[in-house]
Amino acid sequence: MTPDERLAVREVYDAYIGALDDGDYEAWPGFFLDPCRYRVTAAENWDRGLPLSLIACESVAMLEDRVTSLRRTQMFAPRRVRHFLSAMRIRRDGDAILVRANFLMLHSIEGEPTAILATGRLIDRLIETADGLRFQEKIAVYDSPLIPNSLIVPV
Repeated sequence: MTPDERLAVREVYDAYIGALDDGDYEAWPGFFLDPCRYRVTAAENWDRGLPLSLIACESVAMLEDRVTSLRRTQMFAPRRVRHFLSAMRIRRDGDAILVRANFLMLHSIEGEPTAILATGRLIDRLIETADGLRFQEKIAVYDSPLIPNSLIVPV
């Protein structure tokens, strides 16, 4: 891949993380193709090839439903969430761009110290569209068999 292609990938991830960290969840589905695959699963399930996932969406409409649920129906303490990526490995596979990366999510709830929400790896597939790169598939495999608090915001 060329340096410009790698930069374009990084810019998509920076915009994606920026939207989530700013709480602009309504922008989140716009980073995906339709249909798409968004899955958040435990490493234990992933490593065994088990389909059980904490979150599984297969369309932009399902992602939009998650945003509606987050905004209107879920009850949770207000928090700030920060996403961090490292060790991005980017390669082309035909028309797709495959990205593997490590992630760390921290959350801060008022009156409590900042805590680790989740760590793990991302296994993503992006496709170039007329509007830029979009996720065809985004799989977040979290390391711990338990999440210390409900995983409310997208990974």
